[in-house]
Amino acid sequence: MSLASVGQSVQDIAVFTAVRESRLVYPILLSTHLACIAIFGGLILVTNLRLLGWTLTDIPAADMIRALRPWKQFGFVVMVTCGVLLGASKASEYLPNPFFQLKIALLIALALHGIYFRRTVYRTAVMVEPKARAAAVMSLILWIGVVSMGRWIAYYDAPTAATNLPTANSVRLPTRTCATVTVIQVAAFGGPTKIMNSTATPSDTCRTTAAIADLAARLSVTVVC
Repeated sequence: MSLASVGQSVQDIAVFTAVRESRLVYPILLSTHLACIAIFGGLILVTNLRLLGWTLTDIPAADMIRALRPWKQFGFVVMVTCGVLLGASKASEYLPNPFFQLKIALLIALALHGIYFRRTVYRTAVMVEPKARAAAVMSLILWIGVVSMGRWIAYYDAPTAATNLPTANSVRLPTRTCATVTVIQVAAFGGPTKIMNSTATPSDTCRTTAAIADLAARLSVTVVC
């Protein structure tokens, strides 16, 4: 079973069909999703810049993380909920999309990133600076990748099935066409005419035609004599 067929089965579920076919629900979900990405992404960016020591250095990093955590969690839940509804409503298009697949892989990597640095950076009062910087750099790279893949999804064109169209090498002209026409011309007009001059034929076929025409002309002269 292909990913497209699995996606078709998912998007045929009633709730996802209703989202896709609604004139208001789908654009509202899309706008909410993008707004949450902007707000949530901004909070992530500020946190990572603080962990790198590039801004708001007068505020302890642990206090900033603790203060912004509820807003991040709320924005993340709303963003993911809207994203699931949007993605599932067009699952047959998204599942085979390599940019969508890469986006999901990056989100899984972000989850593992959060688990790995949970006790040493995000849930600790005493933060080890080298680990905090490493966590910030990895977070920035992963989130930039997620946002980029989300934008690139719309620019992917699925490959179309190849059609068996005849090519120049697969088309063969009949080898006896020129000879047959020439004999008819000899019988009807006493010699070959220039009808075949505009017909593209292989060189060996034309040499055969010329030989037959010459033989037919000699036989015609012999019979007349």
